Amino acid sequence: MLRPRRRACRRILPAIMLSVLAGGCGSGPSTVVDLGSAPGQPGVSPLGATDPALTFREVKIYYLAGSEGALRLVPETHSVLSTPRVATSALEELVHGTPQHVDHSESFPRTSRILSVTISGGVATVDWSQEVLGANVPADEEALGIQSVVWTLTEFPTIHSVRFTVEGRDRGQVPGGRLIENWWGHVGLGAQPWTRDASQFLRPSASPS
Repeated sequence: MLRPRRRACRRILPAIMLSVLAGGCGSGPSTVVDLGSAPGQPGVSPLGATDPALTFREVKIYYLAGSEGALRLVPETHSVLSTPRVATSALEELVHGTPQHVDHSESFPRTSRILSVTISGGVATVDWSQEVLGANVPADEEALGIQSVVWTLTEFPTIHSVRFTVEGRDRGQVPGGRLIENWWGHVGLGAQPWTRDASQFLRPSASPS
């Protein structure tokens, strides 16, 4: 008499389990948490999410060209992500982007990070990580490196001059012994905020080779 019951139980149990699993796939509250885009990766969205189309704008990025003692600033036209922080996007392109010409360069260490760009009264303050002080360049390249940032940022109408800080300070020592106010050891930060220095003899960029 027990055997039929066992067979019945064997038929009923799978049915119960399927019912439970089906209930878990219903329209009840979801346990999925939308974490949004990953930091530093605009436009990366969770699966199934819909983002508005990304837009870009053309900006001028000022690089160094020439040999030591005869360096000049040279503009290139680049496309950067158009956001309310487009000045930061342009500066990121200068420091971490790639010049269009093999004979154009920038002076900033690739390991340096732009912590923030804030604008107040027409003055843009660029706050750098301490790695920016690690550049080992001659005096003319230090001056042109500073001016490359000034020219790149002052193309925006809200920016008239530029100053630098390192992790929130414009003077003092960082680990490793370097002094912020000395910058790269020649020009220093004493004359900031800086404006465009037209004596750099800018020449128009040539077509990419």
